[in-house]
Amino acid sequence: MGGAPQLVIWGTDVDVNRCKERFKLFLERYIDPSVEQDEKFDGMDVNEPVYLQRLEEVSELVYLLTHLFGWFGAAILSDTGG
Repeated sequence: MGGAPQLVIWGTDVDVNRCKERFKLFLERYIDPSVEQDEKFDGMDVNEPVYLQRLEEVSELVYLLTHLFGWFGAAILSDTGG
């Protein structure tokens, strides 16, 4: 009893902050040295956290897409292929 109130998912006793903390730790620390060959990607270091490496890839993709949309403008989104 006592202490600060906890934010929980409606209808459960699942603590939102605890879930966020555990998810963050998972992203920061999950290493899979036994990853299958077909799951590896270019530049992957099996001794480093997998999802931090994947987030770097996503960041690079977003950077590329930003330039593509800037270059072509809204025409990319409105092109009907006709």
